[in-house]
Amino acid sequence: MSTVSIRLHHVSLTVADMNRSIEFYRSLGFVVAHEYLSADASRRMAHLQLGTVMLELFQFPLHQSQEPPSNRDIHPLGLRHFALAVDSVTDAHAHVVELGFVCDGIATGLSGLRYFFVRDPDGIWFEVIEDRRGSAST
Repeated sequence: MSTVSIRLHHVSLTVADMNRSIEFYRSLGFVVAHEYLSADASRRMAHLQLGTVMLELFQFPLHQSQEPPSNRDIHPLGLRHFALAVDSVTDAHAHVVELGFVCDGIATGLSGLRYFFVRDPDGIWFEVIEDRRGSAST
């Protein structure tokens, strides 16, 4: 039996304003790798890259906000959130506060890892986490 190599390719988000979202994620270090526009110009898509992480953004013409009231209210089936790893959660938190982004305080999770959540311009919460455990062995 042969093995199949599987790895994460991207995380996809639907956003209300592509330009605003691109600027937000650029301020966190993402770069635009690719942009696409449908033939009728009604839909936009962008791939933003941060190291090996790809974030896929979609903008549709009839976006209806489903903004959760808080980062803790993200329990429906489907995508819960995505996380960005940092060397220092303390430094990262100070950085996003300095940028004026909505975020919560640093917490320690069940795993013992320190993290906090940031809200993007569309109200999508994502996690910033410090993980010094090393990678899983095979």
